[in-house]
Amino acid sequence: MSYDRKTRYTIASRPSTSKFNGENGNSSPQAILLQRPQTSRVSNVECPCCRRFYSEHSIEIHLKVCSPRKAEEERRKKELEQHLERLSRKPCRPPGHPCYICGGRYLSSSWDYHETRCTERWHAWNELLPKDLKHHEGIFKPDTSEKAITDVWEKERNAGKPEFTKLDALDKIFLDASLVNSLPE
Repeated sequence: MSYDRKTRYTIASRPSTSKFNGENGNSSPQAILLQRPQTSRVSNVECPCCRRFYSEHSIEIHLKVCSPRKAEEERRKKELEQHLERLSRKPCRPPGHPCYICGGRYLSSSWDYHETRCTERWHAWNELLPKDLKHHEGIFKPDTSEKAITDVWEKERNAGKPEFTKLDALDKIFLDASLVNSLPE
């Protein structure tokens, strides 16, 4: 008989044919090959983290290693779930609104300054163009009334964009106007 440390079972060698004849008390061929060792006063305790069994004196030592490892695994799993959720979200809108002249995005705090400068640059560039390429009407300023925004919003939603908002409609109005106001380079 040999003792396997890993499985903690006693492995009995296969009985010879003479043992089946009643010499050793085993008269059936279904003799038990694996038997639990006879341990006295040693009880196994299951680790709540990894669900393995340890003796009472070694479970405390094991828990000092296993508990932080389990907490670290849970933290990493939570971070991975948060990362995957962030990847699946729709990208957020950049701050500000597009300029109806150049199409660049500007915050409301810098809008007044930008609009005057952009208008001056547009007029200066328009003056340098040949007569056939000039915008003779001047800068096209879009209609940003509530009715115009609602019309664009309803049109886009009816076209199959249920997530289209009124802010998206305002941005679309400004960007369309910037295409009208664009000058050749």
